[in-house]
Amino acid sequence: MYNVDYKEWKKIQGYAHSAHNLFDGAEIGGMAIMEEKERGEWWLKDPVILTQTVTGGTTTLDKDELAHYYTDVAMKRKKNPLRYRFLWWHSHHTMGAFWSPTDDKAIEEMSDGDFSFSLVVSWKSDPNEHILRVSYWDPEESHIDTEFDIINMPNKKIAKSIIKEVTEKCSKPVNTSVMTIGNRGFQKRDWRQTSIFENRHKLPATYNKIVADSDHMDSFSSRSEVYATLKSLISANNASLLEKTISFTTYSEQLAEIDLLALQYDYEIIKPFELNIAISWIKSKSTDDWISLDTDTATWNDSFNQGGWM
Repeated sequence: MYNVDYKEWKKIQGYAHSAHNLFDGAEIGGMAIMEEKERGEWWLKDPVILTQTVTGGTTTLDKDELAHYYTDVAMKRKKNPLRYRFLWWHSHHTMGAFWSPTDDKAIEEMSDGDFSFSLVVSWKSDPNEHILRVSYWDPEESHIDTEFDIINMPNKKIAKSIIKEVTEKCSKPVNTSVMTIGNRGFQKRDWRQTSIFENRHKLPATYNKIVADSDHMDSFSSRSEVYATLKSLISANNASLLEKTISFTTYSEQLAEIDLLALQYDYEIIKPFELNIAISWIKSKSTDDWISLDTDTATWNDSFNQGGWM
């Protein structure tokens, strides 16, 4: 059994979101302790970050500071009778929780003991998306992927009285806006506000471009049709970048437009923030990996007949 108190979990999530927001979508990594309070019952304790270099696809801990960390923990726990092991954790922000080849190599560096723990966190499909790996090194190497039980997580359900009041007092406007990507037009679902900006001409060019009028409007009849269209647009955009027919700036602008279309139908597109990361993702990921459904939003919208499909 593997547990983590929400307070400790929130700290890791705070590190991950801060790195993503402050360093252009970067990952971040750190260390923690796994403490065996009772036989077979392990708890994550004391997550920390160390000096490191970060990018959108990598995080490298300073080796000298990591060595000091191991020594400090050993000294502090000299009189602690509870068994413990180290846990290396890192974030994948919106890429999803999975083990990359680079991650596998980092996990191998912890193979000098009998077993170790590794954690990758993300928020692609769920705010608490993660994988916990238990790696056994002696007498034979084996790995088990599992998840934590997050203890003391606050209840974030919305009060029924609030839902009732919103339902009674709010309504959805008629679809009137159209967005264009390239020479294709798509019906824009208008429960997201677009008229709040009084000086719309001062907004970024990308915004004004995608809400321009078009004579080639497509309306979707199913979520699968939206998904297929998103895949087609992403695939074409990725191919153009690989073929060097567009710059990374143009690529990023077009991906942002695709993402805005996706958001209207409860989807989200992952967006690389550097050229080398984009090339790496294009070569290593399937087109499906670039698209995720915000299930919470979709369920919410569908409960009010806003989404239309599931």
